[in-house]
Amino acid sequence: MPLDSELRPSEAAGGLDKRKRLLFFLIYLVLVALFVELGLQFFYFATTGAPLWRRVAQNIYVQDDLLGWKVEPDLDFMHRTTEFSVRYRTNEQGFRSPGTGGEFKPDKDPSTYRILLMGPSFAFGWAANFPDCFAARLQAFLQAGGFADGKRIEIVNAGVPSMPPANFLHWYDKRGRTFKPDLVIQMLYGSMAETSRVNYAYRVDRNGYLVSKDAPWSMRVKAGLKNLAAVYYTFTLYQRIAARFQERSRPRDLAGAGRVMRTGLRFGVDSPAVRDALDLYDGFKRTVESSGARLLFVYFPLGYCVHPEDVVRWRHLGDVDPEGQNAFDRVFCEYLNSEMNIPCLNATPDLIRAAGQGRRLYYFIDVHWTPLGNRVVARAVADYLLSRP
Repeated sequence: MPLDSELRPSEAAGGLDKRKRLLFFLIYLVLVALFVELGLQFFYFATTGAPLWRRVAQNIYVQDDLLGWKVEPDLDFMHRTTEFSVRYRTNEQGFRSPGTGGEFKPDKDPSTYRILLMGPSFAFGWAANFPDCFAARLQAFLQAGGFADGKRIEIVNAGVPSMPPANFLHWYDKRGRTFKPDLVIQMLYGSMAETSRVNYAYRVDRNGYLVSKDAPWSMRVKAGLKNLAAVYYTFTLYQRIAARFQERSRPRDLAGAGRVMRTGLRFGVDSPAVRDALDLYDGFKRTVESSGARLLFVYFPLGYCVHPEDVVRWRHLGDVDPEGQNAFDRVFCEYLNSEMNIPCLNATPDLIRAAGQGRRLYYFIDVHWTPLGNRVVARAVADYLLSRP
C-alpha cells in the first residue's frame, strides 16, 4: 500500500492542471492588458497626432552656460495633446518668434521700445500658437494703446520652460543686459516665495529632453507610469469625478509645476523663505536698474487658485489651499510695491474675474493658459503699463 504522503497519479495530474490553469490565466490577463494598452495608445495617437509619451516631455532643449538649459535655436516643433495642437518656433538665439531665423541685435532703432520678457513656460508661450501667446498679445495691446509715445513695441521673448527666476537674474547680469531693453518683465507663478539660489537641477540629454539630475527612483518610476495610456485615461477620469467631491487640504510644498514650490506660508519678513525671496527681488531691482531699464514683476497663480474645481488635479502632488495661497501672494506683491519700491503686478484678480464668466483660462490636464488665459494676463499687464507710461 502507498504511504499517505505519496500522491496518486491522478492527484499529481490535478495539481499540475491547476498550475497550468493559473499560468494560462495570468498570460491571458497580460495579453488583455497589453491589448487594452495598445488600443488606448492608438486612440491617443489617432485623436492628437502624437504619441502619449510626448504629451509633456518635449525634445526641444540645448545646454546653456548661464541658464543651464534653453530652447533650441531655429526650432520648428509641433506640440499635440488631447487639449491643444500648437506650433513652437524660435529664432537663431532660441527666443520664441513667429518664424525661424533672424535675431535681436543689441543696438535697436531709437524709434523702438524694447521689452525683455523672462519667465518659465507661461512666458515662453507653452500650449499656445504664437499669435495667442502672452508676448504677442501684450505687444499688440501696447501698440494699439500708444505706449511709449507711440514707439514701435518690440518684445524679446527669452522665456524658457521650467527656468527659475534666479537663473534668469544670473543670465541677465551676464548677457541679457546686452540687449539694452527699456523694460524687463519677469514672470512669477505659483508662489512668490522664490529662492535666490541659481538652480541647475536639470540637464539636457543627447536627444534634447530636459531630465532631472538627481530625481529619486520613485519619481522616475512615476514618470514612466504616466506614459501608460491606461494610467493616463484612468487618472483623467478619476480627476474629473473627484473634482465633484473634493475636500479642503492642509498646504505644504507643491511639486509638479516645473519645480517644487514653497506653499502654505504666512507672509513675514522674519520668515527665512520670505527673506530669501526678498533678497532675490532686491537683486533683480539693483541689476536691472543698473542697466538703465525699468523692472516689472508679473505674478499669477496656478490653475487651482482660479478654477477651484482643479484642486483635485494637484492634490496628489501636494496639499493645496487656494485661499491661503492667494492671500500670501497678494500681501507679498503689495509689500514689494509699498516697502521696496519694486513694481509688482498681481494678475490673480483679473484671472478670477474672467473665470467667473464660466470659461477656462487654464487647461485642466496640461495646466498652462488657454488662449483666453494668455489674453487676460496680457490685457492686465498692458492696462498697468498704459496707466504708468
